[in-house]
Amino acid sequence: KAELISFRDSLILSRTPDTLVCYGQALDLSAQLSGGYQPDHEYYWNGQKGDSTLSLTVYADTVIYLGAGDVCLRSFIQDSIVITVRDTLSLAPIADQTFCYLETTALAAQATGGLPSGYTFTWFPMNTSTDTLRMQFTSDTTIGVRVSDGCTQQADSIGVVVNVRE
Repeated sequence: KAELISFRDSLILSRTPDTLVCYGQALDLSAQLSGGYQPDHEYYWNGQKGDSTLSLTVYADTVIYLGAGDVCLRSFIQDSIVITVRDTLSLAPIADQTFCYLETTALAAQATGGLPSGYTFTWFPMNTSTDTLRMQFTSDTTIGVRVSDGCTQQADSIGVVVNVRE
């Protein structure tokens, strides 16, 4: 008597690698299970049944626990994805300044956090985009600078009081 015995391939789980993101960044995590019997594949994200993707917005370092398996084979694989969040954007304070009338001056903005390669500094109200503002002042004023990085959800801004001596 002949007997048919079939074997399914072992389960192999591929997933989004551990990742570094900006504060408040939305991202999609994915998992792909191969082997076993495809219609019986199940995915669990932090213990909750879902599909092969998980969408989330991240504000703090976190670990996402992933379980995936084949109900028919009664075989499950567990793994985790570590998500590291960059620090929020922050501009270093610039002390109030006193300059002579029409003196050529330079004010430099320095930021930390976020995605440094994406820093964009904008000085207002002059709407000048540079990390170092060079200009001459003719009267007392307050100016500001804003930094964004194209990644972090929240930009940072500071103000500087400029006093002009005659």
